[in-house]
Amino acid sequence: MSLGAVGLSYSYIPGTLALRDVTMSLEESKTTFILGGNGSGKTTLIQCLCGIRAPKSGSVQIDGRDLRTLHPLQRARTIGFVPQIHEPVFTYSVYQVVLMGRAPYLGPFTSPQKVDHERVAAALKVLDLWKLRDRSYTAISGGEQRLALIARGLAQGAKYLLMDEPDAHLDPRHQHDVFNRTGDLAAEGFTFAISSHNPNNAILYGDTAVLLSAGRLIAQGSPQEVVTPESLQHAYGMEFETLTDANGLRAVLPVTGRHPQS
Repeated sequence: MSLGAVGLSYSYIPGTLALRDVTMSLEESKTTFILGGNGSGKTTLIQCLCGIRAPKSGSVQIDGRDLRTLHPLQRARTIGFVPQIHEPVFTYSVYQVVLMGRAPYLGPFTSPQKVDHERVAAALKVLDLWKLRDRSYTAISGGEQRLALIARGLAQGAKYLLMDEPDAHLDPRHQHDVFNRTGDLAAEGFTFAISSHNPNNAILYGDTAVLLSAGRLIAQGSPQEVVTPESLQHAYGMEFETLTDANGLRAVLPVTGRHPQS
């Protein structure tokens, strides 16, 4: 199974393209980071890939088939979306939020069945959230909320999980928890696309990376190939440098002209 964009363009305002002729694909059972500055098109690309937005031109292809030809229920059973911000109107429990992932399998007047509750319990246990199942979703931490939304995607049965800036507003520990979980799940056969402002998260946790600038795809490949000072300067309009520690662990940082004394 494959999911990707072919010559994809999108416009919010007539005459102004937010995405310009983007062609890329998600590697199966891998984590792909989508990088770029503010307004580069990261969120728009994620939303097009999951069918929330329809392209102005080009297409999103799943197994060689235009995503728009899939019945909405079939699409919902294949692709899950984890938004950057999710604030429910009502105070749902964590269990109820994850149970919402079973909606594509329920009729308009059908209550969740045994199999639905089994899927929810399994998803909560995989992500170590079972102990929080009765807690209010709004009362748990930001990292736990992201994990609950991932659990909702798992309960949904979606092979593809597309996440819009799941590291936003999270401290390093919670970012690490979220991305460690996605890595484990990718090893089990799930495929992730993750938009992020942090290139170093792509280096640490990604299998592949895509870099956008002004709606154009300017680099794609392994994080080692994509996350370079040259490509980041193109994307962000500032200079970067690479730092490598004694163990070979690499990071990219803005050039400040200040270096710690040895």
